[in-house]
Amino acid sequence: MEIGMRVLGQWSDGRWYPGVIAAQRGGEWFVQFDDGDTAWLQPERIRPPASHGAVGPSHPVRAAPAAGGWEPGVPTYADWTEDNWFPGYVAEARPDGMYFVQFDDGDVKWLPPHKLRPRTDAPRVPPGAGGDLAAGERVSGRWHNGRWYNGHIGAVSPNRAMYFVQFDDGDRKWLPPHDLRVGGRPVATVEGYYAPGAPAPAAAPPDAPAAPQAGPVVVERIVEKIIERQVLVLRCPYCKALTPADLDTCNQCGGRV
Repeated sequence: MEIGMRVLGQWSDGRWYPGVIAAQRGGEWFVQFDDGDTAWLQPERIRPPASHGAVGPSHPVRAAPAAGGWEPGVPTYADWTEDNWFPGYVAEARPDGMYFVQFDDGDVKWLPPHKLRPRTDAPRVPPGAGGDLAAGERVSGRWHNGRWYNGHIGAVSPNRAMYFVQFDDGDRKWLPPHDLRVGGRPVATVEGYYAPGAPAPAAAPPDAPAAPQAGPVVVERIVEKIIERQVLVLRCPYCKALTPADLDTCNQCGGRV
């Protein structure tokens, strides 16, 4: 099993429901179900669906359907759950009309098109923007805290706009090429391929944290994190548990916060 794999998970009622593997700790796997529920499951409570493969280095990444314009590399605001919208990128599109969203904070989720909204405050990555960067190559990737970490490319979207990075510390994330470096040099820059009508930001130092995105949804998220820091806790982007703010990893699931 790999993070990003489509699976059927056994819920507490004994029935099997579709979802995606979003994290791993020890012998358990964190399953994000399509209906928004989540659970840590043992391997015997997870099985592959009959008709879907995985989004990961061991399986081919499927091409995006042409309809709707939601293809890998398109920035979006996506509804995480119950009308809570957060920024991210489309990383995969299935023929059945479901889209795999890599949220900027590290979360992932399969969503239907009515759960996606256009986002013009981030670059729309054109096909081929990553050049000849291929699976297996060593890279540095920008995490959502603005810092760069070493890893390697595990998979590439069919249009070569998004790259699945397996970090050396075990974390994994789909990233656009402007969040990747090879040999200390950027793979691509945002200049020249911002979405129509969206101005390119001023250049920032290579290791500077990414600036907060403007907009009411992001402002709401920033306020939430400020309130949590006042009581010295942060919310884990993987299991959503509250974690002491002075820790680098979640004390529940071990994910980096």
